[in-house]
Amino acid sequence: MINFVSELRKLKRSSMLFLIPLASIVPVILSFVPAYLNYRATGDMFDTNQLFQGNIIFLNLLIGIPLFALITGEIVVREYQLKTINYLFTSPGRRIQFLINKLMVIFVYIVLTFVFSMCLTLIVVGLAAQADIGSSLSSDLILSYLQLYGLSIWMQFLLVPITMMVSIATKNIIAPIILAIFGVIIAGTGLGSQWATFFPWAVPSRIVFALTDYGNYGGVNVAFSMTILVVVFLLALLLSMVLYEKADVDDG
Repeated sequence: MINFVSELRKLKRSSMLFLIPLASIVPVILSFVPAYLNYRATGDMFDTNQLFQGNIIFLNLLIGIPLFALITGEIVVREYQLKTINYLFTSPGRRIQFLINKLMVIFVYIVLTFVFSMCLTLIVVGLAAQADIGSSLSSDLILSYLQLYGLSIWMQFLLVPITMMVSIATKNIIAPIILAIFGVIIAGTGLGSQWATFFPWAVPSRIVFALTDYGNYGGVNVAFSMTILVVVFLLALLLSMVLYEKADVDDG
């Protein structure tokens, strides 16, 4: 617990903390602008469901994957770059415990990003309803998207060990970012294909598409796709732990 608190305190000195509000507001803007332009052109009211749908889709694909890869790389690689990893490895406690603490901190980042973005969307939807340019917000809709945001947080967290493994292996923050961008490009171009249901970086978006009836992306076996993510999570986490445990004290 003490190590976890220490990891959290490092956030005060990290520029990564400022990425949370930025990452939270960008998908809100990307969802709001098309709806507003459509309103100005046609006079049609904002569709509350589409605003939430667009927000969570942008978070899962375009924003979340590269952002959380960047945060993971920063948290893992920074200690190698600052040469503080030797003190960490020679301090009391198993190395795996330090790795678990880092995972917990990354999870906090993910939760904050999704919660802030959802709250901003709620504010936009509320203001649109007050101005009579948007549909009213129902409790059923809020509940359904609360569940989707919770599921999205979990799915994004399941992807973290992949970039963590690459960060530990390369001790370079660029490698996990390149991997994440590559994953986003492949996922984005292949979302309409059936193989996207088992490609890790495409799975979160495909599941959200299916659960919100987005376009023609339905027909996903959610249990199967989630199983793929869990297996990838466990394998990547195991490899990360092995790499972390076997690293020499003088590495980096």
